[in-house]
Amino acid sequence: MSWLQGIIKENMKDPEFAKEWEKGEAEYQLRYNILDQLIKGRKRKNMTQLELAEKLDIAQSAIGRIESGKQNLTLDYISNIADALGYTVKIELVDKEELEHV
Repeated sequence: MSWLQGIIKENMKDPEFAKEWEKGEAEYQLRYNILDQLIKGRKRKNMTQLELAEKLDIAQSAIGRIESGKQNLTLDYISNIADALGYTVKIELVDKEELEHV
């Protein structure tokens, strides 16, 4: 176990810390999933970052920042990217209790 993992494990004993850690983990997973879908969607369309950037009238470096997770995205911006790729955005609310039983 690394030094950092040890500190996290120790702090997880604090219910308030654990709650905030899990909240942050959920947000990270959501961001990762969105970025993963955008990248895979672009590649399925055989589109380069530059081609996507041109469709959105932005710099290729902006697409690079988006795909690397260095830029926070609004739902509107995600929708614009999806539209430029020929996709639509679908959001689904899932009951937490149902997920626990999967």
